[in-house]
Amino acid sequence: MCLEAFFDPAAVNGTVLGVGFDLVHVERAARLLEVHGEALLGRILHPNELGAGDGLGRSPDSFATVLAAKEAFFKALGDGVTGPLDWPQVEVSVNGAALLTPRGPALNAIRERGVTGIRFTCGEAADVRFAVTILWRNNHGR
Repeated sequence: MCLEAFFDPAAVNGTVLGVGFDLVHVERAARLLEVHGEALLGRILHPNELGAGDGLGRSPDSFATVLAAKEAFFKALGDGVTGPLDWPQVEVSVNGAALLTPRGPALNAIRERGVTGIRFTCGEAADVRFAVTILWRNNHGR
């Protein structure tokens, strides 16, 4: 199970800019991996995730978590995966504390929207994995 992680833990007084939630059935993730294998992983995972020694994304359970986490982030951003944004631009780590790290154009997109904090959590229930992302702007000094 994932734990909560913060992009900016000091930003606790703010305006919510977006909320994203996603749910992925482990069985669906297993079918995707079976049919598309490594080619799919290359289109979904950040290079750091591909090189992770823990096999992140290669088991149906962890792949379902990664899919839910990235989709929840894009939903919170309000764009889905469109334009210059793409799945590998969001890195997910679930070793110990869960971390969601936007990279490149995804990081630029949150900066352009004035996002100063990301709250991310994920978890599991029976045969599903889920994730929630909240993007906010810090109101300190206003």
